[in-house]
Amino acid sequence: MGENIDPIFDSILQKATYTKGGIKFLNVGSSAVEYNDDFKLYLVSNLSNPHYSPEVLTKVTLLNFTITYEGLKDQMLSIVAKEEEPKDEEEKIRLMHDTADSLNKKKQLEDNILQLLANSKGNVLENVKLIQSLTESKATSEDIEVRLKNAKVTEDRINNNRKNYEPVAVSASHFYLLIV
Repeated sequence: MGENIDPIFDSILQKATYTKGGIKFLNVGSSAVEYNDDFKLYLVSNLSNPHYSPEVLTKVTLLNFTITYEGLKDQMLSIVAKEEEPKDEEEKIRLMHDTADSLNKKKQLEDNILQLLANSKGNVLENVKLIQSLTESKATSEDIEVRLKNAKVTEDRINNNRKNYEPVAVSASHFYLLIV
């Protein structure tokens, strides 16, 4: 597995289940599959230090069994920052979730507009539903852009604060690699 996950796994990773006749189902591709709450999916990558997008990281639990200097330093930095500035780390995680949700919402809006345009008959300028949808989509898109810009500013501030703990993370990484 590379740094991207096939979109067919999205419904599985998001556990987008629905109940029909008292039985849980999940859509995989175009097929409805019965879902078991005990189901676990393990995806394996041969990349030494994969960097997945925030959208992917919000859907999965990443276990990195390899130890590289950079990977260890990143993990140590995360641990130290979480100990010293727990609110910043919580905010960083919340921002990742919010950013992923915003980008998904934006994609849904674009898909909806394309679907309305494709199904529109006659003059598109006379299609009231399409015009309303475009107006709402524009307002929502502008709101999303503002939120993404604010998130970027906050993320930059948090990353600058994390740089203060980089020497500790580097030292901890060196100590660990010396012992091992």
